[in-house]
Amino acid sequence: MAGGPVSALASPGSLLTTAASAQFTLFLLLGLCPLLALTRRPAVARDFALMLLLVAPPAVLLAKTALRNMVLPNGVEYLTVPGLVCIAMFSVTGVGALLDSVLPGYGQRLRAFQPLLLLNCTLLGVMLVAAGRNDDVASAVFDSFALVAGYGILLVAISHLRGRLDAAMVPAPFRGVPVLLISIGIVAMAAYAFTGG
Repeated sequence: MAGGPVSALASPGSLLTTAASAQFTLFLLLGLCPLLALTRRPAVARDFALMLLLVAPPAVLLAKTALRNMVLPNGVEYLTVPGLVCIAMFSVTGVGALLDSVLPGYGQRLRAFQPLLLLNCTLLGVMLVAAGRNDDVASAVFDSFALVAGYGILLVAISHLRGRLDAAMVPAPFRGVPVLLISIGIVAMAAYAFTGG
């Protein structure tokens, strides 16, 4: 996949360029399940994207540090994914506890997404893509922020698009998920223009 999302991450660029060109949902199909499930209501999509935006940078920071200092020097690459899952669990519960102490009302509302963050591939995909690169920690955290920002924009845009599709006159065989998948495919083709491919 030359010129795809990973090579777009490797080139220096702004937050907007990285967010637009490195759509891991559209190119690697990571996070497709929440994209299909959480896009009924824009408020739910926005809250999930916000929770992911709060969790991903510290998770990538811990993942990059663990990969660099424990996994790679000791030659135990087979522990990468189980280690990332443990780091994701620690990050999700830690950020949830921090939110509960700082913003009790909002923290409780976002806590509802913690099981979803632990059980789907969105956070793990961000951690693998951003922390798996051979860059410094700061650029991995920046890339994770950009990836999640792009995913959040996509999630909210698809939720608004889904509302319009539900109200539109769509032929019966295409109603629901089929027209949504076709729409996501069209959005993916448009986003591919940002990769220069």
